[in-house]
Amino acid sequence: MNPGGPLHDAKPLKRRLFFALWPDDATRARLGELQRELPPSSGRDMSIDNLHITLFFLGDCEESLLPCLEEVGGTLKGEAFELIFDEVGLFDRARVLWAGVRRPPDALVSLQEALVGRLVERCGQIRDHRPFAPHLTLRRNTRKPCSWPATIAPIRWRVGAVALVESINDDHGVRYQPLRQWSLKPE
Repeated sequence: MNPGGPLHDAKPLKRRLFFALWPDDATRARLGELQRELPPSSGRDMSIDNLHITLFFLGDCEESLLPCLEEVGGTLKGEAFELIFDEVGLFDRARVLWAGVRRPPDALVSLQEALVGRLVERCGQIRDHRPFAPHLTLRRNTRKPCSWPATIAPIRWRVGAVALVESINDDHGVRYQPLRQWSLKPE
């Protein structure tokens, strides 16, 4: 065997990962209704299968980081909580149309802060100093803002878990695949 051969030159496997809140099927269906009721515009609707709220974006990670991420996920404490989607907005620079929560519950803010703190402390991640803005991307590459449709009531979602999710590029585009979920305590 040649020590300088291709096996020794291989780069470590990288996976594009993030921690997220992953909606249940009923919430996904309601968010799909919201998407369909939005006025048509340029851009591309996100697949309802990919809808989520990012808690912490890790980016391209080496496989060796997974045990640390799983340890952090396993140490998360918090109670289940309800989110009420009741607004849509546009991130102009990113050209992203989103659904948001006007009043994020304290339980969500505490959960996200604890997750970030543990990822920085235990896994060496870098803290993003932008304020946490819980939102769910509905459409990409759009420039047209719009309002919440009058035909859609606010969407309630009972959040009961945190997920570690992988972003996978394949022949069908980008899809998000939950790798692991950790339950929150019922209220």
